[in-house]
Amino acid sequence: LSHQTRDGITEVQVGYPSGGATIQGYLYLPPGTDRRPGVLFNHDGTSGVMSDVRRRACDLAELGFIVFAPVYVTSAPKVGSVEVAEAELNQVLDAAGALSRHPRIDDPKLAIVGSSHGALLSMLAVMESPQQFACLADRIGAVGGDGVQADAVFGKDGHTSASAGGNFA
Repeated sequence: LSHQTRDGITEVQVGYPSGGATIQGYLYLPPGTDRRPGVLFNHDGTSGVMSDVRRRACDLAELGFIVFAPVYVTSAPKVGSVEVAEAELNQVLDAAGALSRHPRIDDPKLAIVGSSHGALLSMLAVMESPQQFACLADRIGAVGGDGVQADAVFGKDGHTSASAGGNFA
């Protein structure tokens, strides 16, 4: 399924393989056929790709980016484990791989953006696979009631506990 959104941006519902399943997502293409930088946009983890994510993805496409918003399947964090959101993380990394192979992407190193749980997944993705990403923008990382998710990425003092290398610290 595809349709035009505002200002000639095309939204396409696509699927990509991850963990033996096909995960859905929304691809936003600016007008034209030229190659552009890619942005992986991760939703908040509870509502899926809702209207606010779609609007912001269109905003980025209007600026000339090719944007992919995967509808990853959420799961509860493993309490007491550093492997927070393992299933979603693998789906996000697979989404990044799929986007980087799109014929209109000009550089396989992507920008990754997320909100809430999507911000956490974005940070974890950069830490797991820094060679896939050129930059990271996060907005309010998720924190479980006992702080398990935050402590997986940040130390008790709130500073990043692991370096992602490159431009990430």
